[in-house]
Amino acid sequence: MIRPLATVKTGRRLIEEVRRPATLAKQSAFGNKSAVVQASFSEEIHPLYIFRERKTMIRIVLHIALVISFTFGGMNYAFASIHDSTSNIPPIDTVFIKVQRSDFASVGRFRTVINNELQTGLLHERLTENATFFKQYGVSGSSTVSKRGADATQTQVVWNGLPINHPMLGMTDFNGISSFAFSEIFMIEGGNSALFGSGSVGGTVFLNNQSQFESPLKIALLQNSASLNNHRTGLDFRNSWAVGPKKRLYAQATISAIQDYNQFQFLDQLDGQTVPTFRPNINSNLSNRSGRLVLAYKFDRALQLKWVSEQTGVFRDLGTLFGTINYIGSQWDQNTRTIFEIKKGFDHWGITQKLGYTRDWIVFQDGSNSPQPGQKRDTSIATMQFAQTEWYYNHKDFGDLILGFDIQNQCGLSPFFGGRDRVNTAKSRLLPAQFFGWKRKWQKTEWLANFRFEWLEKVTTYGLSGEFQLAKNHRIKLDAHSHFRRPTLNDLFWYSPDALAQGVKSETGWATEIGWMVENSSQNHYAKALKYKVQAALYYRELNNPIIWTPTGAFWSARNFYFGKYYGIQSEGKISKAFKLNSGQPWSTWFTYQVDIVNAQVKRTSQSDYFFQIFIPDVMGNIECGIATGSHKISIKASHTGNRFTQTDNLNWLPGYRLLGAEYQWSTSFKKQPLLFGVSMHNALNVRYQNMPGRPMPPRYFGMKIQYAFTHSKKSNHKLPN
Repeated sequence: MIRPLATVKTGRRLIEEVRRPATLAKQSAFGNKSAVVQASFSEEIHPLYIFRERKTMIRIVLHIALVISFTFGGMNYAFASIHDSTSNIPPIDTVFIKVQRSDFASVGRFRTVINNELQTGLLHERLTENATFFKQYGVSGSSTVSKRGADATQTQVVWNGLPINHPMLGMTDFNGISSFAFSEIFMIEGGNSALFGSGSVGGTVFLNNQSQFESPLKIALLQNSASLNNHRTGLDFRNSWAVGPKKRLYAQATISAIQDYNQFQFLDQLDGQTVPTFRPNINSNLSNRSGRLVLAYKFDRALQLKWVSEQTGVFRDLGTLFGTINYIGSQWDQNTRTIFEIKKGFDHWGITQKLGYTRDWIVFQDGSNSPQPGQKRDTSIATMQFAQTEWYYNHKDFGDLILGFDIQNQCGLSPFFGGRDRVNTAKSRLLPAQFFGWKRKWQKTEWLANFRFEWLEKVTTYGLSGEFQLAKNHRIKLDAHSHFRRPTLNDLFWYSPDALAQGVKSETGWATEIGWMVENSSQNHYAKALKYKVQAALYYRELNNPIIWTPTGAFWSARNFYFGKYYGIQSEGKISKAFKLNSGQPWSTWFTYQVDIVNAQVKRTSQSDYFFQIFIPDVMGNIECGIATGSHKISIKASHTGNRFTQTDNLNWLPGYRLLGAEYQWSTSFKKQPLLFGVSMHNALNVRYQNMPGRPMPPRYFGMKIQYAFTHSKKSNHKLPN
């Protein structure tokens, strides 16, 4: 039987879905106090950990230096030789390559773009509006994504080209990332292991900050507040400067502060009570403070440098569960992400070099129900050094090529890597890989072929995709690929007395999908007033050796199950219409929807029956409709989350729920700069629901938004993004 367990994530493994038949490994351990070894340990980092990290970093830097030397030296020699042998040929126009890996990954795929330019809040809130399901461990706990029936360890998150899934947990906590001031957020559905490596099985999420060398001085201030005593503040500064006759230097500084007290009441029945009563939600604070800095310099059209660094601190009280007033505990997270990028363009050639670093420090403290209140029970530190080299080539007849090499050095430090003694033990591994992709447009089609080789596991993943223009407005998309996920550090090294938990193998499998997209591109008057874009995809995926966390007494450990299969349909669309009334006042109206219907099943052995994967909704959908005129805008949003099984034997399940909300915005100006006011209502029907077992969620509440943007430009249009 699956019990609702206690905390969110710490250095232990997040136990999710059927792969983790409880909310958290550490939750189960802390939930059974009699079985937990009461131990304290030093916070100091083991010297071996530091030595390994520095030694490996030196090797990576030397490798990058050699790659850059051979690359630029070889290309300069080649181009010099070509120039010498063809000096009598008239010069031709050069092409500066501005392609990236996600352009290859999008061929034949379902791509969803999130409108986020100036939106305060947590990242899971932005993606939830696009029919993405998140396993929300209470209003202040961890929030982990599920795409097309895959769990969070099978969904890769790429931050400015840097993979940021936690090396120990194998996933990203979307409550730990502020969505404020990203230039673009988008998702590519389905597996992309052939380009992005381990973990890109259900989908890939991209978070990017672009270099805007022509940007005028912009300062934006946003403030959101809600009746739950929740407050979000965002401050964004960006500008570009001329160095010589042209603008070459760009800087962006972003500060985000989120303080959610989550003060609401929920209906509950405590021990000894005969009828349910309302009680306050206490000890569920979430504090998220983050800062991001983007610096970019452009020497010329062919050489650009960019550096992005982000620091985030998250503190949360983890609240209580239904049926008890015992405080679960608190958690403190500190996350660092940094990446340095060099782009160099040649005639039809391009090269990109990236160096990155991540550090995730998590401290968990037990709650007041502990024998020793406030005792530190779990501390973990995970780091990752990353280096990547990409070569691009473009030819008008042959198409586009990408060839690359990347290497990761993952390190983890946890007392639960030390066996029964509970001593701080460091584990690390070096993960080199090579990848290749080719795409070409031919007549009314576009093709992509790619593969990737993982040197540590000796695993090759590959894919073949295509798009076909059936008519002026219709396209068919096809894709078939293999995928791969390696065990995380916790999968491999977490202590367990069960011998069967040793030797966990990588997940491998294949998937295919067929999609259809239609959008109007006519230039007649009616088409300009009516715009639409609709896309849908049928998908099927198989997975060998799915890694599942299962209990052995009070201990949880990873092991391989036999097989999993996933299939479903995903669709989204937007229709908008502009018109004028008799008065001549312009109006616009729109309707958008997103829906994902999935069937996810796994089997433990070759002889066992299939069971539905837990915590995966059978249907996830959103719709929004709205109307706008002049400075006024009104929208109504509705979401549906389907039924979810909560036990691996499918005996218990959570019912689905539907939420309704509305928002009104009024835009004006202050000193010729745009000013926006907004009010909103969430959970308008006051639905009582659970996203995850035992976790109270908020009833109806109201919000208010103020947004002011200052732009210093001779030709500023003073428009705020939607």
